[in-house]
Amino acid sequence: MPVILKPQAWPAWLGEQPATERDLKAMLAPYPSEDMISWPVSQRVGNVKNNDPSLIEPIVLPSASGDADSGGP
Repeated sequence: MPVILKPQAWPAWLGEQPATERDLKAMLAPYPSEDMISWPVSQRVGNVKNNDPSLIEPIVLPSASGDADSGGP
């Protein structure tokens, strides 16, 4: 699982500022979900042959209900 750190923690984590083992372990806490943003990306992300900026562009997912224009009876 990756570690997500707030920018103010980067210098200590990277050894640019002094930090004890206890300080570093304290940084291994769950990152607040309200501070995260997520979006769907292409299935191309799962292939190591693909390496271009379009991999992080959001995609539009098809609706779960199928065709939105079906209109009903």
